[in-house]
Amino acid sequence: MADTPCSASYGGEREGIADTGFANYTHLKEKLDEIVKFNEPWIFRDLRRTGKTRVSEDLDVMGEVSESILNHSKKDMDRVYNNANYLRQKLAALTAWEQHLMRIVEQG
Repeated sequence: MADTPCSASYGGEREGIADTGFANYTHLKEKLDEIVKFNEPWIFRDLRRTGKTRVSEDLDVMGEVSESILNHSKKDMDRVYNNANYLRQKLAALTAWEQHLMRIVEQG
């Protein structure tokens, strides 16, 4: 992923993705749909659901970490007693996810 072209260095925009999340994603999705020609319609939330499921199932990422990756708020007593930000765990999980995806892509 570090080799992918971007319009600015880290901290700037990266082809429609700003520091605050997706910007102008409708245009990017339409462009992707046009190029790939998927069999069924999809939305970006499908990617979030698939990512969370696969990192949990395939990579054994703990639920708290995958929830934190998706920026979900903590539930119940964890809001009070668990102040962990899981930065190291998220980095490890997302690095493993990148490697997992690259293996799939490279296999064709």
